[in-house]
Amino acid sequence: MTERQSKNARFIASAFSLLGALQFLSVWYLMLFYALPGKQSVWVEAYEQASYSLSIENPERWLFFSTLASISISFICCFLFWFAGLGRFAMSLVVLHSVAAFFIYDIDATLILAMPLIMLPAYFSRNLKSA
Repeated sequence: MTERQSKNARFIASAFSLLGALQFLSVWYLMLFYALPGKQSVWVEAYEQASYSLSIENPERWLFFSTLASISISFICCFLFWFAGLGRFAMSLVVLHSVAAFFIYDIDATLILAMPLIMLPAYFSRNLKSA
C-alpha cells in the first residue's frame, strides 16, 4: 500500500469514527436544548435535564453513561487513526466497541459505530507499513 493510500485509509477511518461520536452528540444536543419541558432559561433546563439523566434517581442512567462512553471512545479512535503506529490498536478498539454497542444500542447506532471497520483490510494487510 502506498503512502497516499495509507493516508486515505487513515482519513476515512477517522472520519467514520467521528461520525460515530457525532450521532450521540446530536442525541445529547436534542435532549438538552431542543426538547425543553419547562419555562426557565435554556441553560438552566439543559443543566437540570443532564443532572437528572446522570443522577442516581434515574433508573436508565446506565444508558446515558454508555452514550458518553461511546462519544469518548469514538473521539479517541478518531485521534488514534492519525498516528501511524496506533491504527491497528484503534481498529481493535472499534471492534470491541462495536460488539459492546450491539448489546446496548439499536442496530442503526451499532452500524454507525462499526463503520470504521470498512477499512479493516487496509489496516491488517501484510504490506501496510504505517498502520
